[in-house]
Amino acid sequence: MIYHTILRRNFYFLVILIFGIFSCKTANKDTPDIGHLKINTEIKRFDLALFHVDTLHMQDAVQKLLAEYPGFGKIFFNNVLYNDPINPLPIDLNLKAFLRDTFIQNLYNTVEQQYEGKFPSITEEFNLALAYLKYYFPERNTPKIVSYISAYNYAAFTVGEDTLAFNLDMFLGKDHRGYDPNIFPEYLKNSMQKEFIIIKSMQSYVQNLITESKDQRMLDMMILQGKILYIVEKLLPFKPSYMIHEHTENQWNWCNQNEAEIWKLFIDKDLIYNRKLTAFAKFIYPSPHSPYMPSEAPGQTGNFIGYKIVQKYMERNPDLSLQNLLDELDAEKILKESKYRPK
Repeated sequence: MIYHTILRRNFYFLVILIFGIFSCKTANKDTPDIGHLKINTEIKRFDLALFHVDTLHMQDAVQKLLAEYPGFGKIFFNNVLYNDPINPLPIDLNLKAFLRDTFIQNLYNTVEQQYEGKFPSITEEFNLALAYLKYYFPERNTPKIVSYISAYNYAAFTVGEDTLAFNLDMFLGKDHRGYDPNIFPEYLKNSMQKEFIIIKSMQSYVQNLITESKDQRMLDMMILQGKILYIVEKLLPFKPSYMIHEHTENQWNWCNQNEAEIWKLFIDKDLIYNRKLTAFAKFIYPSPHSPYMPSEAPGQTGNFIGYKIVQKYMERNPDLSLQNLLDELDAEKILKESKYRPK
């Protein structure tokens, strides 16, 4: 079974689910004191456990992994791990094929070599992020953190609110030779680095908390992505905003310097209330640039504006919590009450 042949087919699905969030550095993030909140999480190394199973007793091995990683294991074996959709193999046989595949073995070795000695710093970032999560969402349980590999499939995902998992082979650096440029172009590879593990992970967690609007106007999608960006920025005040938005610092500066012009373009092109995805997709989903704008403009400028609207809305409503922001599903109300008027 050759796992690297499935990548192209999954690319567009991956772009929307994995890379769909976006840009840049604020002057003051109003960071709260979390000194009283001590989180000591342990990253559970599913990647190590998987490659140390007894391959002579695969059925028993699968059951042990499912017992140790109940929610995550079920999703990994049934949804993440590739299986032939026409003639699917039983889980134990599919896993055996996965572990014996030369491409997968080489990928595993690359991951282990690259991440040797780096987990303490990754763990510390998760401890900080989860402490901020407890501060802003005290009623929510602290999720377990799991690392895995899967042959370039899913950067991060959640299992309810109980488990947050990230894929090590999606963070091997923008110069990793295994990232086919036809599948992972340069503007995507910039965030496929170790420094983005915590960002992608918390994006996935927050996205899981969000209830999408029934309407699918550009405004609704801008505000949804703006909420995610705003909340992730609150959970990761130690990360610069341009990284959270997945832009370069120059792109972030361009967005801020041209904010009014971007907003005006959206209005002039009748995009704000447009429901035709093809008309505004590049302003929302990952793209190397934004239509009708100069070459310096990155993609996802609609998310940048959505973030700015949400930021203004929260500034004008200082008594609202982040949970209140999640609960407000009326994008039109958020826009109106933000009194957003970029200059």
